[in-house]
Amino acid sequence: MSKHSCNKIWIHLIWETLGKQKVLTKSARLKVFDFLYKYSKEKNIYMKINFVNADQVHVLIDFSDKYKC
Repeated sequence: MSKHSCNKIWIHLIWETLGKQKVLTKSARLKVFDFLYKYSKEKNIYMKINFVNADQVHVLIDFSDKYKC
């Protein structure tokens, strides 16, 4: 049995507007994108995907960043 182990945990976060209404304007989407990007950098979170459209936000983060092999 190996003395070393490695884990990789990806978390896919999804937010959506009530009733999936397309209410996020282009400027609002850019602000959300920018906020998530800056926040992940501040907190040292590896964010692979940051996708914001008019009714949904998708973020894929690496939860196991502190425990890499």
